[in-house]
Amino acid sequence: MAAFAAAACGESHQSALRQQAGWGEGVYAVNCARCHDSGRSAGELTTTRLVSSFVDAGSLQQFVLREMPYDRRGILNPTDAWAVTAWLLDRNRLLRLRPDYRLGPKTAKTVRLGGDLPRRGHVRP
Repeated sequence: MAAFAAAACGESHQSALRQQAGWGEGVYAVNCARCHDSGRSAGELTTTRLVSSFVDAGSLQQFVLREMPYDRRGILNPTDAWAVTAWLLDRNRLLRLRPDYRLGPKTAKTVRLGGDLPRRGHVRP
């Protein structure tokens, strides 16, 4: 009955992973898109770029947390950095987790990307 009531009110249930990626899309729009959207100076974060630059989701999240946004490094908190990472990977069809999971320290190593870790001081993405 509660599910029917929620549906009748226009509410829909989203998985934990979809909620996280949805939040990440908003964080990306505010903090990242000005440099990384199509046609911008830093260029799009494509599948090829992500896979060739990062070993797994954890290394991508750590890069986002420490180095982004480029002009305001370190302003993202870990939760927002995980959300942006989830959204980027989902957008590029690289996020392979159960929908009831969230991307985080315990699940990130299972999301393999295959690239090399960026060297400190040398940033490819």
